[in-house]
Amino acid sequence: MYRIGVDIGGTFTDFALFDARGGKMAVHKLLTTPLDPSEAVIEGIEALLQREAVAIADVSDVVHGTTLVTNAARALAPAGAAALFGGTLFSLGVGFTLTQIIGLAALALIFPAVIQMRPSAVENPEWPAELESYGKPFLAIGVGGWLLLNTDRWIVALAFDESRAGIFGLAANMSGIIPMFVAGGLMQLVFPRVFREADKAQSPADWRRLARRCDLFTLLLFLGAGAGLVVLWMAGPQLIGRLFPEKYRLSIPLFIPAGFAILASQINQFHYLLLQSKMNSDAIVRVMLATALVKVAGSIVAISISWPSYLGWLIFSPFVIACLGRLLIHRHVFPGSGKLTAGPVT
Repeated sequence: MYRIGVDIGGTFTDFALFDARGGKMAVHKLLTTPLDPSEAVIEGIEALLQREAVAIADVSDVVHGTTLVTNAARALAPAGAAALFGGTLFSLGVGFTLTQIIGLAALALIFPAVIQMRPSAVENPEWPAELESYGKPFLAIGVGGWLLLNTDRWIVALAFDESRAGIFGLAANMSGIIPMFVAGGLMQLVFPRVFREADKAQSPADWRRLARRCDLFTLLLFLGAGAGLVVLWMAGPQLIGRLFPEKYRLSIPLFIPAGFAILASQINQFHYLLLQSKMNSDAIVRVMLATALVKVAGSIVAISISWPSYLGWLIFSPFVIACLGRLLIHRHVFPGSGKLTAGPVT
């Protein structure tokens, strides 16, 4: 029998068709129909079943969830804080912080109940061990990513002073929105396609073709984020007095280098999908650690030379991190024998 899962998001509706007997999964994606989300749900299920040649009578369960309400709710606290205290960075920060606190409290209430609902027996006894092995490294990935995003501010503070670090931090917070937005948008578009092709890949040639697609997506991320950062830099003077006070005008020239520093932490996202497709999350951690060490070491060396050298390194660092990450990931996906490797199951 088959099971269908549907996730109705604010932009896309995602579908997963799971073959309980064969242990295989097929995915599909459509744009959400906001006026009536059921339209995209029905259309997507019909398209997925037709593509996979599965009859609706063979589907035993259909489950769905949505982030439509949560996406809207996330804007309430920042909007409320801005309405009460004015549209400043401080009030918006308070609102977003309150949103995260509420979200953590909700998770603390929901997840114990979900864990208790977990069935005692599953179709494949290896699945729990595989999921545990796959999920463990992502805690390190989250912590490592947060450290990488904040390392440059700490380096500036140690090399100069808190005043310059604060100006750099504001530039990073403002410009970092651009690469994250571009990376998130591209990921939404390519994520299901990559995993769909990975499920069908049977030879090294198939995987190399998929790797070339990841190269293309990485190039699009670099170009899109770079163009967005240039636009933000040009619009920067118009933000003075509207979004932040005059004293932060010095942060505008730093929009591009600080934004590229954030881009360096996102640039390997698409190549990581190759390792995720092989359930090799341990390799993701190793690659992230190696690229982070190179990024930090380069920042320390550059800032010890001069401030312009440091800013130049930040702009150049996404290219270095992308090349290094691609090399390391390809070594895991395409070892010397030409066969693919999967992550260990512990």
